[in-house]
Amino acid sequence: MIKNNKKNTIYLLIVVLFAFLLYLFKITHYSFSIDTECLINDNNELLNSWYGIGRYGLCIFKNIFHTLPINITLTNFIATFFLAICSFLWVRYFEIIINKKLKIVSKVIGMLLIISSPIMMEQMGFVLQSIEIMVGFSLSAIGSILFVDYFEKKHKSSLVISIILIFITFSFYQAFVFLLISAVIMYLICKNKDQQVETQNIINDVIRSIFIFIIMFALYFILDKYVLSILDLDKTSYLTNQFLWGTESINVILKSTFKNLIKVYSGYYNCYHPFFTILSFVFIYDYSLKDKKDYWKLFLSICLFIVPAILILITGSEAVGRSQFSIVITLSFYMIYFLEKKDHKIIKIISILIILFQSVVTVYLQVSAQNVYNLDKKLAYDIVETLQENHLEDKKIAIIGCYNPNKMLKGEVLGHSFFEWDNFDGQTSNGRVQGFFRCLGLDNQFVENNQLPNCYNLVKDKEIYLKNKKVYINDDIVIIKLSES
Repeated sequence: MIKNNKKNTIYLLIVVLFAFLLYLFKITHYSFSIDTECLINDNNELLNSWYGIGRYGLCIFKNIFHTLPINITLTNFIATFFLAICSFLWVRYFEIIINKKLKIVSKVIGMLLIISSPIMMEQMGFVLQSIEIMVGFSLSAIGSILFVDYFEKKHKSSLVISIILIFITFSFYQAFVFLLISAVIMYLICKNKDQQVETQNIINDVIRSIFIFIIMFALYFILDKYVLSILDLDKTSYLTNQFLWGTESINVILKSTFKNLIKVYSGYYNCYHPFFTILSFVFIYDYSLKDKKDYWKLFLSICLFIVPAILILITGSEAVGRSQFSIVITLSFYMIYFLEKKDHKIIKIISILIILFQSVVTVYLQVSAQNVYNLDKKLAYDIVETLQENHLEDKKIAIIGCYNPNKMLKGEVLGHSFFEWDNFDGQTSNGRVQGFFRCLGLDNQFVENNQLPNCYNLVKDKEIYLKNKKVYINDDIVIIKLSES
């Protein structure tokens, strides 16, 4: 037992060291991406918006552990530590469901695949919630371990604690729902990997899993309604607006669904994995078709493959890449499965190459995010300086067009400018831009959104600001055009 604990400690130290080396640039450089400006400027308003979309666990955690106001550097440090912890716990979960002591190489590779994932980097880039998401990842692993303990040993206390932990993660971030689905499917896959699956047994396991899932979800919704009633807040439409079914034509929805499925399974975004689909096909063949066709095994392996598509199919719209936790964990599970089944050198080489690829992308995204943050600051200060030089600092600003000179690799959010978000029909000076100015200590006033269309029409054929720092004045409004129409 003591020897086991020492080995586990060594593994944990290795992954913690790797995590801090991988995220060293982010920890040692100050920057933040969209939405964090809301937490910095008005954390109460942001918390109320989170309550309104059912993320009450996130809010309660921040209040209990005093992560308001946010300290960017400390937050990055703590989140990196919990990233390492969650990778350790998930590999421990794999060891339990595979029901054998994993090789050292399998454990280390499994953990490093999770830590180096660009999807995790995208989540870490959202500094306003990075600690909570990594803690949620860890709680989800513990909850899944206890879930399996109940199934295998019928410990009712394990089931109760599992339900509590899992529904708490739902209240942190609804994407944890799909992580749980993947975890349960992995358990069923491993439970039946060495035997012919009996139809009645698999049906019983699925029914029990669905029933427990319904209990978790019911607890989440009941507490959600209770919290909103206590705080006298209304549910917002942020999540419901993502449902296209019933709001668009079938053709539009089908085209959108097909396009977004291609994005997920091709690795279109930097935060997705180009290896996921290939490894999924290899796993499906090896697990269910190679020796003897087993249709229940085929069903389970296909189910694991389609989890990242569930939200797309349900809503008919795009699922944000940073919420695709199932891809991160499933990729790690696949490689551990292959390493444990066949100790081929080629599998180790492929694993190392994937880790290296992910690590390069993760570091590159950190540098890219820092680069665009510095460029955004430079532009904001330059605009204010231009206004002061022309004695226009007291006038309201209208920013038209978008801006992102960052030529480095861009992820889903990381590497993108505050000046390019929500650029509807060339009109840009939205809450994100204004919030960014406030974070920099700049108190300039901006025009109301209903004034932007007129400002846009006035300058749509005129020279952009970046050429000669040209600004335009209309009715005491300073119009700054950042890009061509």
